Amino acid sequence: RNFFSRLTGRSAYVDAASRWAAAPQPASTPALSPNVQENGPIARALNYAPDATVVDCAVRLSQRYCSNCAQFARDAGNSGRCDIFAGRRVPSVGWCAAWSGRSQD
Repeated sequence: RNFFSRLTGRSAYVDAASRWAAAPQPASTPALSPNVQENGPIARALNYAPDATVVDCAVRLSQRYCSNCAQFARDAGNSGRCDIFAGRRVPSVGWCAAWSGRSQD
């Protein structure tokens, strides 16, 4: 016999479970912004740019884009999710100072 059936019996357990399932659920957490905002604190700290071609070439090496970063997971189209920005969407032609190359497996 399980813990609940020893305390209250099966019918009381089923009744309590059905009341819990019918109870109003707490409001869901607000959804994350789908796109990284350039003026956000993390984006500013990492010199994030949605268009890597505007970044000074002394700061960004020529072939470094979000699309070839290890933190980038491509979605449909020309954007993807970035782990650095908590999974928010970034354009594939973007760049930030946290860029890291993909491993060559």
